[in-house]
Amino acid sequence: MNLTPLEQIVLESLIANLYAERYYSDVSPEQLSGDTAIPITKIRGVLSSLIQKKIVHVEHRRNDCSIVYLREEHFHLHPRWSQQ
Repeated sequence: MNLTPLEQIVLESLIANLYAERYYSDVSPEQLSGDTAIPITKIRGVLSSLIQKKIVHVEHRRNDCSIVYLREEHFHLHPRWSQQ
């Protein structure tokens, strides 16, 4: 997988914050920004790139809340999910 350094940082942060079962996430772009110290404007750009690469998808919910999910075909990147 060919990732930029920022994509790698954001993806690692997402995976580290996916603590529950597969298909579940409560990780927001804002949380990724806080966790990585990358400004939210850059996080949005990185997420857009990861979406284009079909690594993550973002669900937009009410009240301008968004949740970031790891796509199923990349569950193998998650240390616990890859063993299920």
